[in-house]
Amino acid sequence: MTRKTGNITLHTEWISWEPFRVAGAVGYAWIKTLSKDEETGARTALIKYEPGFRAPACTASWPIDSYTLEGSMQCGDLWYRKDTFHYRPVGTEIGPISTEEGIVRLIFTADSPDPAKNSSEEIFIQNVVTDVPPDPPSLSAPDQLDEAGPDSGFGAHGESAREMFDHGHLPANLGTLEGAREHKGERWRKILRLDPIAEYAIRVQRVQKVGVRDCVEKMHMHPWSEEAFLIRGNNQDYDHDIEGHWKWMPGTYVCRQPGTCMHGDATKLDDDYYMIVRSGWTADPEKARRWRDWQDANEVPVPPISFRE
Repeated sequence: MTRKTGNITLHTEWISWEPFRVAGAVGYAWIKTLSKDEETGARTALIKYEPGFRAPACTASWPIDSYTLEGSMQCGDLWYRKDTFHYRPVGTEIGPISTEEGIVRLIFTADSPDPAKNSSEEIFIQNVVTDVPPDPPSLSAPDQLDEAGPDSGFGAHGESAREMFDHGHLPANLGTLEGAREHKGERWRKILRLDPIAEYAIRVQRVQKVGVRDCVEKMHMHPWSEEAFLIRGNNQDYDHDIEGHWKWMPGTYVCRQPGTCMHGDATKLDDDYYMIVRSGWTADPEKARRWRDWQDANEVPVPPISFRE
């Protein structure tokens, strides 16, 4: 059997930029494809425009989630700057585009270009860091956490989004709020977009304390696809495929298919950890319950290494 590492794990700084063709453009554009679907053409990529790049107005043919990592550009009446997020459904008018200093963006295409299979609501956030409140807003005041959970509207009724998504990211007993209060002020996540049609969500998350651990001495899989890109900071994660921990550095990207790649027992190695994640999400309470139960049933302890020379 062919040896493999855990699905797709990339240190993107080591990938070369390839020429990227933009119709009618003046200047240089580059792309790094991080993952792709051979059947549909869907992909996740880094796109870079060099200083002085210009392109005429066009119309979006793919739904795309875009996050600006560095630089800036003008896009019609909009300005993309560091930490700008933009979801463009099919049919969105784009541009004209121009950039004086250059720009690098992370983009996730939808799994299908079919408008009927994706949300039609355009979303533009000028600065995710300053313009989106943390979720929860603060864990320093217990009265800000009601018994429904700090983000009860995010997913199935009666449970928090974190419970529905992945027990490994926050304590599994968050529904009682005790776990949340134990970690007040240490971490947050911000929901950038929910797509109930395509059934995925985009979020950013971070911690504010060195040494915060997730899914301690446990590993799990997800019943949905998951992509993650570490924007800054350092993280350590366990990967069962290699029976060991590996280090995430800025620019690290992972792509996990449903029901694959057991991982967990993560440690934040500094207080600058900041990650963007695209993962499964559903507004259907029954499906959310099935997803949660499936993940719970597949969570196991990190095993000792049994290899012998």
